[in-house]
Amino acid sequence: MENVLNVKNAICLGDFNICLLNKKTIYKEYILILQSKGYETKNSTKKDDYTRVDKRTGKRSTLDHIHANYKCSCTIGLIDHCISDHRLLEIDVSMPKTEKNQQIHQSKLVNYEKVCEQVTQKIMKKIQNEMNFKTLTDIIRGEIKNATTHKTRRTTGNIKEGWFTTDIKHKITERDRAYVKNVDKKK
Repeated sequence: MENVLNVKNAICLGDFNICLLNKKTIYKEYILILQSKGYETKNSTKKDDYTRVDKRTGKRSTLDHIHANYKCSCTIGLIDHCISDHRLLEIDVSMPKTEKNQQIHQSKLVNYEKVCEQVTQKIMKKIQNEMNFKTLTDIIRGEIKNATTHKTRRTTGNIKEGWFTTDIKHKITERDRAYVKNVDKKK
């Protein structure tokens, strides 16, 4: 845990089995440890923002936590479902503005296997109704969007210019002018 807490610009999330709604000694110690490492709890500690319901007793708890050790804004959606006693957490993290010597690299990953599966299911449902090209393309676009994961990575340090700098461009221009003058003299 010590190594994890020392990572810079990290979001730590998961089922910690410490209820944020129960302010007992272990909760206080847990929060103090996180705060000492620069982490801020992003979960709401309101009673209605629970993440788990005990199916036997109906007791609500917030065991699934989100902590970050840098300035970011988290929007958390809680979704009820029938698979687990934990609510599904949908997290939207807004990245802070970059500093002078930082770059942000973003990439998209698409799970095309999931897209094909979902498109096939939806087409089978639509075949009974009228199916046209627009409906098919809407289904495919929607499923690609649903199956796309975005990743953002920051790099720090000196941002290197591309190899084609203004100095190189200037030297090429000078060379071209000298070449043109030389060709004109030979004519």
